[in-house]
Amino acid sequence: MDYNLYLISHQTQWLSEIQAGLGDEQLKFFDGTGVKNFSKLVNSCVAQCPTEYVIMMSHKARPNADHIKKTVQLLDLGYGFVGLHNF
Repeated sequence: MDYNLYLISHQTQWLSEIQAGLGDEQLKFFDGTGVKNFSKLVNSCVAQCPTEYVIMMSHKARPNADHIKKTVQLLDLGYGFVGLHNF
């Protein structure tokens, strides 16, 4: 399955902490500096993503590799939006 993981924020300091909990999953940073509208930030991230599946998180999320796996499984089943509890 082809997907990308993004931390969407203007605070890069959270990137390494969140990445540490993801194991081999590669988290990318999508810089929201200067964006005043969260919807625009999300839409911009989706538009620039080269893969069909886009998994976005805020700095408040602390997912692990199992959360990512579950999200991708649900997307494969046809769900258009997956929002796991606490992720």
